[in-house]
Amino acid sequence: MKLEKPKQVLAGLGILMVVVFAVQFVVLNSLENTGDKEKPTEKTITNNSEKWNESWKAASTASTDEELAKAEELLSKSLKEAERSGSKDSRLAAVLNCLAQVYEKQGKYSEAEPLYQRVLAIDEKVLGKDHGAIINDLDNLAVTYIKQKKYKEAEELFTKAVALDEKTYGKDHPKTAADLSYLVLLYDIEGNPKKAEEYARRALSINEKAFGADHPLVASNYHSLALLSSRQGKHEEAEKLLIKAQDIWRKTSAINDPKLAASLKNTAMLQKVFEAQFIEGEPDKSVKFPEAAFEKAKELRAAKQFKEAEEVLKDNLADARKSAVGTPALGKYLVRLNNVLFDQAKDGEAIIFGEIACKIFDRQPADKQGDLTNWNASVHSYLAMAYDRRNHLHMAEKHYDRALDYASRASDVSVAWKNLLKKGQATCKARLEMEEERVLATSAGAK
Repeated sequence: MKLEKPKQVLAGLGILMVVVFAVQFVVLNSLENTGDKEKPTEKTITNNSEKWNESWKAASTASTDEELAKAEELLSKSLKEAERSGSKDSRLAAVLNCLAQVYEKQGKYSEAEPLYQRVLAIDEKVLGKDHGAIINDLDNLAVTYIKQKKYKEAEELFTKAVALDEKTYGKDHPKTAADLSYLVLLYDIEGNPKKAEEYARRALSINEKAFGADHPLVASNYHSLALLSSRQGKHEEAEKLLIKAQDIWRKTSAINDPKLAASLKNTAMLQKVFEAQFIEGEPDKSVKFPEAAFEKAKELRAAKQFKEAEEVLKDNLADARKSAVGTPALGKYLVRLNNVLFDQAKDGEAIIFGEIACKIFDRQPADKQGDLTNWNASVHSYLAMAYDRRNHLHMAEKHYDRALDYASRASDVSVAWKNLLKKGQATCKARLEMEEERVLATSAGAK
């Protein structure tokens, strides 16, 4: 009796504290969509009663067609027939399991629970408590416990399921990762994101080894980890993880894939939370701006010691933020960090800090903008190239346009740099036109 494992157990979780009270509803609702449960086939049923067999087939069809009331009625009859015949084998377990699923689909979790308990008891007696087939029984019952907020009972069953997964399939098998993901979900619901993160990282490691780094399931693992990181206040790390997830989904899914859309929405929310720390509020006068670190990073970058420059800037980032929040000084600090990250092809991080710097500069009054022209030319140039390298062409085009605008007015932008930007802009626009033509041709062919 199989319950499809969820491929993205945390995709619907909220990120900000203002939605924390909605999390349990979203998570529990997402369990409704974990996939159709595999109904037992005739091969698994001891076929001693023609009357029972007819009602079983009709009930199975009704359940598949979502005629749940009819399925419930027919399965109840099948159950009575099986019990009347004294069956205590897989036939009884099959009808109990199917009826429990019908109850579950109707939200009748308290009625589904005792049926799943009976299925588990039968299979443990017939197959043995350490048989691999027991895993799905444990999962089914545990999910029902979660629906009823019986988290302690659910944790016990999922922990048993993981132990059986490891014994049956191995510690690095995707089935083990699937049950670990259930524990991730459970611990997050219980408000223990740190423990949830531990299991989420293990699930990610297993799936990367099993399916490769660019598999959609791996993207889901990154997405889950991002949400858990955010719930622990690690917004920068969460941002990086979400960008990784999105990059995989862009490679493997359609651009309108709902998972990608949800992840992009979450990224936007995370970005707002993270960037607010750098933009909003008043500078703390008790904290000194790390001018020495700012200048040291410039020297290190000139010497092509990019990693060392990054370390210096990040080590002093908290003081820079506190002492100069929302000011041009912090914007310039972030531009320098953007530059050294780009130098190391850390485009995701470069984009994060570069975009925040742009927002800080854009918020400055008109009489201050002239002093920021060179810095704007720099940050938009590196953002354009970072987006270009990641094949985010619309964003690249936007920043190429702005970079060239600022470069035309800047005092220290070389002709060679301007030509480089013009070449990048032209190439980007040509690629966008080709992509649009391809989409139109595909649409025309589909018609």
